[in-house]
Amino acid sequence: MAGCGMACTPLRVLALIAIGVGAGLVDMSMRGGRIILAKDRPDPVAPAPIPNPDPDSLSPNPAPVDTPPSAAQGAIRDIGIAEAKEWYDKGAVFLDARPRRDSEREGRIPGSQLLGPGDVDRNPPPEILDALDPEKEVVIYCIGGDCHDSHNLAAMLEARGFTKLMVLAEGFPAWVKAGYEVDKSPLPPE
Repeated sequence: MAGCGMACTPLRVLALIAIGVGAGLVDMSMRGGRIILAKDRPDPVAPAPIPNPDPDSLSPNPAPVDTPPSAAQGAIRDIGIAEAKEWYDKGAVFLDARPRRDSEREGRIPGSQLLGPGDVDRNPPPEILDALDPEKEVVIYCIGGDCHDSHNLAAMLEARGFTKLMVLAEGFPAWVKAGYEVDKSPLPPE
């Protein structure tokens, strides 16, 4: 290849790509055909968590969680649209964890209160927090799917002593798709 100049550069790039793909296929076949994404691999540099035996040193306002908790964990459980409608008909409190602009543009479940995860730690917190009964059933929704705002809000409320928290896993789009009533009236000023 000596002396081939710029014409050889695309061939070299293709050769390097082919070598990389081949190495990846060999690696994959050695793992039984499973693809392991980088995000699923343990971080070899990350320090191991250190248990904290002193409960008084724990933060009263935990940071939002990145992934939804399992349905069996604590006071939070995921529910489907049919169960959400049952709780709505029974008078459960509904919290809209979506951004205000989404609630204004798309509407919201009638009677629901707008409360995002970021609102819980505001100083002073929104008046809605004082009005909520920690022993009453609370259904929280966002847009569902990859949105975790409802789960984050539920985790923050659980840390504040709420015991009957449910997350509408499919989110507000499922409510609309089911043909249930939507409130599109203007929100009160902030």
